[in-house]
Amino acid sequence: MKLSTTSATLLAQLGTVSRVASTRSAVQALSGVQLLAQDGRAELLGVLDQLVAARVVDRESLRLGVLMQADAADEIARVHVGCRHQPGSQSIGVRALDERRGHPGVVGQEHDLGATMSYCNTGFSVLGRVIEVVSGKSLYQFEKERLLDPLGMKDTAFYVIEPDEQKLIAEPFDNDRTIGAGAKMGDPRVVMKMESGGGGMVSTIGDYARFAQMILNGGTLDGKRYLSPKTVAYMGSNQIGPGSGVVPGPYYLPGPGFGFGLGFAVRTDAGIVPYEGSVGEMNWSGVGGTTFWIDRQENMIAVFMAQTIANRSRIRITLKNMVYGAFER
Repeated sequence: MKLSTTSATLLAQLGTVSRVASTRSAVQALSGVQLLAQDGRAELLGVLDQLVAARVVDRESLRLGVLMQADAADEIARVHVGCRHQPGSQSIGVRALDERRGHPGVVGQEHDLGATMSYCNTGFSVLGRVIEVVSGKSLYQFEKERLLDPLGMKDTAFYVIEPDEQKLIAEPFDNDRTIGAGAKMGDPRVVMKMESGGGGMVSTIGDYARFAQMILNGGTLDGKRYLSPKTVAYMGSNQIGPGSGVVPGPYYLPGPGFGFGLGFAVRTDAGIVPYEGSVGEMNWSGVGGTTFWIDRQENMIAVFMAQTIANRSRIRITLKNMVYGAFER
């Protein structure tokens, strides 16, 4: 069967590979929750306690110890919430944890202390390395076995190795590659030693839509359960509301009208936010122009992938208003 031009173009677009950056945070948090909630691997918390005791990271930076009366899955995914955004702090926890295992150099020189990474993702980077320590596998191997392959996310990885697949990588314009402080979009064709838990995967709209649909379904997709509906609901609840002890700082990227769950921004207010949507919406975005959201009230997911830094905010707001402006009820 020969595809129509429109169909062929649509399939090509769905297969386009984009740098998702911190959009992957939800995948990272879910991996940590799987290891703790499903496998009962409570030693992850012990590793984090060792980091605090060794002064590798501190409680102010990572907000460890918050709401310990909740189950362990809460604590491991929460480490992203309160990390401080300052030059030179982005990879401290990852490097030191690696050296504690006796494998100096696994992180690699491209992420030495003082290196600039995308915005404050220290907690998820530490979480990624902790998953490696406890599982005995690389971060990609663990996620591939436990989540990516079972979900059918065949085009999601940290690097793009095959020449034929490299042709599908979306590229920003030459004058739109700078993230800030001299940092530029990375090249997923170049394999580095570190698999960044905080951002650095590539994916496609088709792949990430399957992940988002699984969350919308309450933890199931195509008849297979990945998380319990209660765990999904807990990941999508605001973990930093009144009483949590967490105060939004100057780099509070969820923005006004949003709280933060386990790997997702969570909409807490119908107003305040400068675009339309539903209370309870779960979302997150990447520095390179990718974004997704899950609207449980409307039974809807949206995944958008572009590679633009300069226009990402404008596009996200316009996209939201266009989608919700098209509703007839």
